[in-house]
Amino acid sequence: MRSAGHDLGRPWAALKQIHNGEFKGTYWHEGIRYTHLEGGFEPHGWAEALVVWLKHLATDFVTPRSLPLPWWSHLYELPVRDIRKAAHDLYSPKEQAGMNLRSTGLSKTLPVLATEVILRAKVALDARSRTGEWGRMSANDLLRRNEMLAAGHGTTGLAAVGKVVISLPAENALALRHLNVPALARAGRAGWKVAQEHRERAAARRVVTWEELLRSATAPWELDELRVIEDRVVVSV
Repeated sequence: MRSAGHDLGRPWAALKQIHNGEFKGTYWHEGIRYTHLEGGFEPHGWAEALVVWLKHLATDFVTPRSLPLPWWSHLYELPVRDIRKAAHDLYSPKEQAGMNLRSTGLSKTLPVLATEVILRAKVALDARSRTGEWGRMSANDLLRRNEMLAAGHGTTGLAAVGKVVISLPAENALALRHLNVPALARAGRAGWKVAQEHRERAAARRVVTWEELLRSATAPWELDELRVIEDRVVVSV
């Protein structure tokens, strides 16, 4: 996390190091930020640098520390020591797994994928048994699916939040590693779709007042039939 070379959110900086055959990292001493630059490595073309970088990331991904979360190296470059220390301790605790790409990304994504597959299959099967065809889902089916997804992902996310709260006294900031960000994000998106659908349905069911109906109606003296009659009267006169 002290070098952009291991940061998935900073591919250009990583590829540039491999292309130039150098290592570039950040370290702090007595509140002053320094850049460590070490050259002498074999330079590569841009295409070859991309292959080397991806192979290196794949190798580090399966290690105990795995890879830091995207843009995590930016936290270590901030001038606030408390933020740098928290980012360092969260990524690399002493005796247990920290917040990294494997523990936070992959392991937290699996419950989200499982919830998506189970609930989508449930709604699709119900629609199939009702209509006799695959893929024919009504607006009510889609709304029901989004409601179930919001509830399912919300339950997973709240359980993770509860685990964070329970672990907070013993683990301090490291308890944040239990937070399931993908589940919370997916629950928020599904909940937004449900709220939007309910607003649209409420607007469609709203009773129109007499004043609104009068304003939307054409005045009698503006009717086309009346104009035809007026034209005939003028011609006859």
